Amino acid sequence: MRQFKRALIFTTCTFFAATTVHLNSWAVDPNAFNSRLQDRIKTTEFAISASRSEADGNDIVLRDVTIKIQGLGSTGKRAKQSSSDEPSQEQEDGNKPDETLVFDKIDNLRFKNVTEGQDGTYFAEKVSIPLLKSTNSGVTTNLQDISIDKIRLAPNKDANPLFIHFPYESATIDRVYLTGVDQTFFNAEGLKMVYLLKAGTKSVDITGSIKSVSYEPNKTGIPAASKWLTDIGYDKLSGSLNFHANWDIESGKYVGDRNEITIDNGGKLAISTNVDGLTEDLVNNLGVLKQLNGSNNTDETTAEMLSVLGIVQQLKFGDVSIRYDDNSLTNRILDYYAKQNSVTREDFITQLKATLPLIGAKIEDPEFVKNTSEQIGNFLDNPKSLTVSATPGKTIPITVLYATGSISAAKLIDLLKVKVEANK
Repeated sequence: MRQFKRALIFTTCTFFAATTVHLNSWAVDPNAFNSRLQDRIKTTEFAISASRSEADGNDIVLRDVTIKIQGLGSTGKRAKQSSSDEPSQEQEDGNKPDETLVFDKIDNLRFKNVTEGQDGTYFAEKVSIPLLKSTNSGVTTNLQDISIDKIRLAPNKDANPLFIHFPYESATIDRVYLTGVDQTFFNAEGLKMVYLLKAGTKSVDITGSIKSVSYEPNKTGIPAASKWLTDIGYDKLSGSLNFHANWDIESGKYVGDRNEITIDNGGKLAISTNVDGLTEDLVNNLGVLKQLNGSNNTDETTAEMLSVLGIVQQLKFGDVSIRYDDNSLTNRILDYYAKQNSVTREDFITQLKATLPLIGAKIEDPEFVKNTSEQIGNFLDNPKSLTVSATPGKTIPITVLYATGSISAAKLIDLLKVKVEANK
């Protein structure tokens, strides 16, 4: 199961890193283009090196290219370690393992039909990569048919901030698959991201999807990887992902109205969010926090973190909904744990329902605990859907939420108007 999580995290991170890496295009000078490319990707997980850059008509071509993804490359190593409780040598020494995934060298990267705008922004029609391949600790990672379209790369931070954060209109990866012991155990197809900038505004419409994802733990070569899934009736996990959001980088308003993860023969999780204060300054400072994570200068890190935390306080949270629609997963899990406790599913549900009021006793809101316990009990008896929602009707500053929660969980529930509903 850990291997599936890491593979899914790797695929998602690879996909979204690929869709947020600041790729460039050229105006006239291919060396200037390459310099811009390096400048744009230096704060991302990506590293791209080439022996030379050259012009070919209206195209810019990088030759003898090596692409790396930092922070993701130990997937195979950690997957193998997951079947053992023995600490790695790196853990014993207190050092982090090498987490850089290095893909096999490719002949070239061709940026099609490159032009330069009046403000110095580089525009390119497309860059395509037929295949990226890397083998690490017995696991081979393949990214097949990558295409990044309508690239737009600003020369500096004084340009349109949307060009900085969303440097192209769309990106697709036809397939990502991981192979170990001559068998493909993880496969994702139809990965797509689209960023549509709204003319005359600093707003972007974001759509993303993964058409299909599958994981077959019995093909990993790690017997323990498939045990729990097999016990709940799955030899293979498969599903899909879809999401949609709108973000105004100037006002900081972010509305994620569609975030769906579907597991075939399992269920669907749908999340919607509403956030204010997610401005460009905040996003940039979150990047600073990431950089500070590896800093050895304690004084500098503390000062910078305090500054960033001050900006984070501008965040406000509004309506949120988390809905789960069941398609057999709940009963599979109930049956598994009932068997572990040597009772029937019905008896196990009865035990769970009896503990719910006890778990909620610390909340000090008897009516909320009673209603919530009843709704969860209804779902366990007849698992169709379960929804947790917060509908304050307005966005509330994060500082107010923290202060209220510190005083009383019941007051926080009342402030957010939290509700749990089953089978509706």
